[in-house]
Amino acid sequence: MLKIFIALSTFNRKNITKLCLENLKEIVHKDKHSKLAIYDDASHKYDTEFLKKYSSHVLRFRTTGGIERSRARSFRDFEYIFKNFD
Repeated sequence: MLKIFIALSTFNRKNITKLCLENLKEIVHKDKHSKLAIYDDASHKYDTEFLKKYSSHVLRFRTTGGIERSRARSFRDFEYIFKNFD
């Protein structure tokens, strides 16, 4: 059963994103009840392949929409994918 769902919104800043993802990957790999989802806001500093090194759940938007869009999508995905989260 999933106990921890980590949703990370990203946009450019490759070094900061990489550092954050490396640390989160360590946490997620240690706990089989956790999942990391990455929501990229049309970054042009890196591609989807870079993000897929850290998570199999990567959603990359075609156009920039801001943190609000990424946050809203992560909530919607959580409720849809993990219906039995309680």
